[in-house]
Amino acid sequence: MAAAYLINRLPSRVLGFKSPIKVMKGRKVDISHLRVFGCICFVHVQPHHRDKLDPRAVKCIFLGYASTQKGYKCYNPQLRKMIVSKDVRFQETNPFYSKLLETTSQGECVLDLFPLPRIELNMPYASTNKSLSPINNDVPFTESNNEATQSDETLHEDGDNQDGSIERHKVRLVARGFTQTFEVDYKETFAPVAKMNSVRVLLSVAVNKGWSMYQMDVKNAFLHGDLEEEVYMKLPPGHPQNNEPDLVCKLHKSIYGLKQSPRAWYAKLSSVLQSIGFKRSNADSSLFVRTGAVGKLVVLIYVDDLIITGDNAEEISKLKQSLQQRFAIKDLGVLKYFLGIEMATSHKGLFLNQRKYVLDLLKEANMNNAKPAITPLDSKLKLSLEGTPLTNISYYQRLVGKLIYLTITRPDITYSVSIASQLMQSPTVKHLNLVKRILRYLKGSVGRDIIMKKNENTQIIGYCDADWAGNAIDRKSTTGYCTFVGGNLVT
Repeated sequence: MAAAYLINRLPSRVLGFKSPIKVMKGRKVDISHLRVFGCICFVHVQPHHRDKLDPRAVKCIFLGYASTQKGYKCYNPQLRKMIVSKDVRFQETNPFYSKLLETTSQGECVLDLFPLPRIELNMPYASTNKSLSPINNDVPFTESNNEATQSDETLHEDGDNQDGSIERHKVRLVARGFTQTFEVDYKETFAPVAKMNSVRVLLSVAVNKGWSMYQMDVKNAFLHGDLEEEVYMKLPPGHPQNNEPDLVCKLHKSIYGLKQSPRAWYAKLSSVLQSIGFKRSNADSSLFVRTGAVGKLVVLIYVDDLIITGDNAEEISKLKQSLQQRFAIKDLGVLKYFLGIEMATSHKGLFLNQRKYVLDLLKEANMNNAKPAITPLDSKLKLSLEGTPLTNISYYQRLVGKLIYLTITRPDITYSVSIASQLMQSPTVKHLNLVKRILRYLKGSVGRDIIMKKNENTQIIGYCDADWAGNAIDRKSTTGYCTFVGGNLVT
């Protein structure tokens, strides 16, 4: 990648001693930032990532230039981690390794630090062969960047398989977006999704005001997005004209697999909502509000799932009809199941729980028959970084990641999960036992949930506290906070 970056910015005899970038974009190329590949570099460590006595820079290997952001790509051999930063100082006359495969003090060589990717050869329609069929000379070179593949996909329809059962299987045409090139056939990829705090705030406000909440699901949402870039794709396997090498598809709409598809879908949906009077919230880009003489409507977007609520049932019905005229939308009725969270309404308020999520987590960890624990954390626990390292770090990280998502409806495990998440870099057997303690606590409280009560107000109250140098490892303090809206916990 570093070699390709340099070639694109250096004069070429074939192009009349002009650089490829200058020919393609028609502007002068700045090469003042180019550095010697493989040299020693020192990456600045931000103040919030170090203590007063820690070094202000870390010694790394310079490996090239970031393709999607401004900055240098540097590798830290000690942490085995890639860093992208603009604050870097170079020693270009000093290579990090004096020989190509020089062995480090830990017995590692360059190829050990950067292992070659393993290619799966038994995947259907997923060949990594980059030899492409010839295309017409009139078509830009970006045509071959997107190839097609077919993918079997299991669809879980929210609102119908709360029990986790599969409703139906579906086959979908998917583009091979990993072959796309930044600033050639895609630019913006980020699509905002609703923050979980926003979901909880909306639920609390709706419950306190007595608003009905509805859920809608957009079918094949990404196919509605409009493409701004020029994107070409090889004909998919099984197409009648697939054997003609000179034919390619030009995409006018987004398709699943393209890097910009989520962004294009969000842009389409937000433009439709704004055209009928909705305004985007400054606090959350996925929250849209319309206030008028006939009442207030609120729409919350999470990719292809919509939560709709407001104080006027007739206006909600009109909004549903308006959206159904523009998109293929499935009306799931009253909000019952959203993002793996089960919701039940009663005269007391709205109950939220992740019971099935907990059961699946216990099954994955093989702790269905574990002895339940009364508390999620041992009060006598003393943490340390020493101990027998885990052979499978990803197993620990996956469990902690799922526990983090569980804190949406289980604030009682938030503190213990926050401790476990601080040990993700190099967990030990003792740290895994800490996670298992949390799972044992969940085993004894599977059905526990959180309630959004109808308190007839939307008052905001917050609490915070901190211990003083309570962490025995680095003597840092731990801060805790919670915020209530209308008497209900939201953050």
